[in-house]
Amino acid sequence: NEIVALWGSPWISALDSFPLLRKLPNPPFSRLMKEVARRDELIGKHIEDFKKSDHKKGGTVTSSLLQSLEPPQGGASQMTLTDTHVHMTTVDLLIGGTETTAALLNWTVAFLLHRPEVQNKVYEELCGVLDVRYPQYRDRDRLPYLCALINEMLRLRPVAPLAVPHRAIRNSSIAGHFIPKNTIIIPNLYGAHHDPEVWDDPYSFKPERFL
Repeated sequence: NEIVALWGSPWISALDSFPLLRKLPNPPFSRLMKEVARRDELIGKHIEDFKKSDHKKGGTVTSSLLQSLEPPQGGASQMTLTDTHVHMTTVDLLIGGTETTAALLNWTVAFLLHRPEVQNKVYEELCGVLDVRYPQYRDRDRLPYLCALINEMLRLRPVAPLAVPHRAIRNSSIAGHFIPKNTIIIPNLYGAHHDPEVWDDPYSFKPERFL
């Protein structure tokens, strides 16, 4: 949570556009680096503990990743993962799979409070398709209104209004605009999701637009 909060600081966000600011005193950036080091230590210990256990019987994401570290059998040429791959994938799952989901759920509850009829439609769809069991990924095609709700929430309140910055590794172009090599590109997801030329009534909560 501390890492996510620091990432949202303008003192950190500015570094994506102006990397030279790293050379100046920046207390939030120093705290972020300390938290990242603490995160890496915790995840490293988690992975090492899994390695010492009988992880092949675990059936977890970590155990599956660790099995990918082993050389392929039968002389296959399949590329294996490295410890760094496993570590950073675990980081992505921890950060990207918890905070983002929690934020989206909070926004969903807030919007449903103002549109109880939407909540009722989702509830009726779930009861009709699932009865008493929990939903599974394979149920998506049978839950169109729930999927429409999820898509509308991701559109209205993207968990990262400005997407993860990228650097052009070579000269390129986007929609006809020349992008020189080493340019930092920060996609504006919020702007794209609220573009009136693309979306009808873009600031309104309308799950049915995805049906």
